[in-house]
Amino acid sequence: MRQINIQNVHRFAADAIDAASRIELDTSRHRQFGLPGLQLHVRSTERDYLDLCAGAFADQPSINGASGKRITVSIVNRQSSACLPSALWDEPAFSIKRMAESLHRNGYDGVFEFDYRLWQFLRAEDGACIQLMQSADAFPPWEAAFPLRQFVHWAYQRSDRLLAHAGALGLHEVGILLAGSGGAGKSGTVLAGILNGLSTVGDDYVVVSRTGDQLVAEPVVRLMKQDAEGLRRVGIDPAAGQFGRANWQNKYVFGYEDLAPGSAAHRLRLKAILLPKVTHGGQTAIRPASGREALLALAPSSLYQLKGGWSNTMRLSAEICRELPAYHFELGDNPREIAGTLSEFIGTLTS
Repeated sequence: MRQINIQNVHRFAADAIDAASRIELDTSRHRQFGLPGLQLHVRSTERDYLDLCAGAFADQPSINGASGKRITVSIVNRQSSACLPSALWDEPAFSIKRMAESLHRNGYDGVFEFDYRLWQFLRAEDGACIQLMQSADAFPPWEAAFPLRQFVHWAYQRSDRLLAHAGALGLHEVGILLAGSGGAGKSGTVLAGILNGLSTVGDDYVVVSRTGDQLVAEPVVRLMKQDAEGLRRVGIDPAAGQFGRANWQNKYVFGYEDLAPGSAAHRLRLKAILLPKVTHGGQTAIRPASGREALLALAPSSLYQLKGGWSNTMRLSAEICRELPAYHFELGDNPREIAGTLSEFIGTLTS
């Protein structure tokens, strides 16, 4: 077991990536996913993790990924692969931020999940990556809703796309971005919207990029989450067989297109950013917000959820909030009224 520190952690990353790439896997252990501007090749010693990815990603190979970046992620674990290197941190204090900055200076991105003793590294030079786990199921519970999100984030950090911790809703391909921390009402708003005629590219994470002079939001995962109370609010019984068991957050994970066929959009042309807030009031209200308020709603949650690339996240978030007009979106009690108010608002953005 080698001793590693801030200065040499990139060498451990290189050795781990190279060791994983030498593990031979048959074709049944490989999957390709076409994400916006990104071709994601996943190879795994365990088929279950590949199935996890297949169930989560909004795979659109004919539209996305073909001419964009490419990364290859090897999902490996120590129980099935004895050749993988081990490391012991050789400093009294450990800082994710300092480690990420050191890795980035040397052409890598990476993070270590203490609770699961899980390493994740991406090498910028060739897009080779490793997710090194202790065992086949030793990964964080949030992976089920968005597997490999750190690698997707890192890949976009080296492009002009932003993986934003945000939701989006639209009408006739014109849309709005929903920004706010957990519990602000993003998922509830998306759920109300898709059950009442609006389309979405995601309730929790979307990819934002520029096409010409237009900001667009595109899907990266096809799953959304909602708790039992939120489902009942829109008239859905969470005990229905389609939802299965609640996850670690006591939320149900499901495909938005499965729940509301026709609700999945390929992309939405963004015209505004809305800051939802649960007010428990009777009527939904929309009122202007400042760009600063929008940035404080959008950037901090992305910075907290996604490790590394903080300066690029801030830069792209600031561009979005400078360009899009911002509004407070005070949510009423009636999901249909929320969706109707939003539909009318989006209609004004196209006129």
